[in-house]
Amino acid sequence: MKSLVMALVLMGSVSAFANDGHGGKDHPCAKVKAACEAAGFKQGAHKDKKGLWKDCVDPVMEGKSVAGVTVATSDIEACKMKKEEKKK
Repeated sequence: MKSLVMALVLMGSVSAFANDGHGGKDHPCAKVKAACEAAGFKQGAHKDKKGLWKDCVDPVMEGKSVAGVTVATSDIEACKMKKEEKKK
């Protein structure tokens, strides 16, 4: 249950930054999302292990490797920093 809550919190915080309304395509979190989408991950496809958030964005943000997804470490760190700035 705790991991589910943590996943939902992370998903919500990343999604808050990842859409075009919060920084556009150049926003570091949007780059993470775009890399996942380019590798074939999409919302609602978690049952096929291709879910955008559960199977790609969340693991990438946790520093895990996801097959077919390449994101610069600097973009991941910048996304995390934006998330922290948003909390303040």
